Amino acid sequence: MRVSELTALTWDQVHLDRGAEVLDVKRLKGSQDSTHPLDTTEIRLLNALKKVSEGSRFVFVSERRGKLSPAAVQKMLERLASAAGTNIKVHPHMLRHAAGYKFANEGKDTRSLQLWLSHHNITHTVRYSQLSDKCFKDW
Repeated sequence: MRVSELTALTWDQVHLDRGAEVLDVKRLKGSQDSTHPLDTTEIRLLNALKKVSEGSRFVFVSERRGKLSPAAVQKMLERLASAAGTNIKVHPHMLRHAAGYKFANEGKDTRSLQLWLSHHNITHTVRYSQLSDKCFKDW
């Protein structure tokens, strides 16, 4: 998800019904909305988060229980990067790049990756999916 999609996420988009655990992603930037399955770790963490953010319609809330802003996410990532001792200027969009890169290196096809990232143009997806030289290791 884009950080703005993440911070706008509301509990009515999260479906934690047994056997049908999915997330309805309302895409921005003119992209097509999509539904993504949730794995067991995501389900467990979302259930815990739901208890903490009780009373809010937003999934991710600030310490004051208001809607979390993209700027707040940016600041959190900067603090985490600093605490990890890295000199990399971390930003939320790097997580999208990392996910695309990870999935491409796991062998996910580019068309599916394009849909998952909600890119209209496949050339935008190719940027995310540049393969590591490790993919040729067992050839």
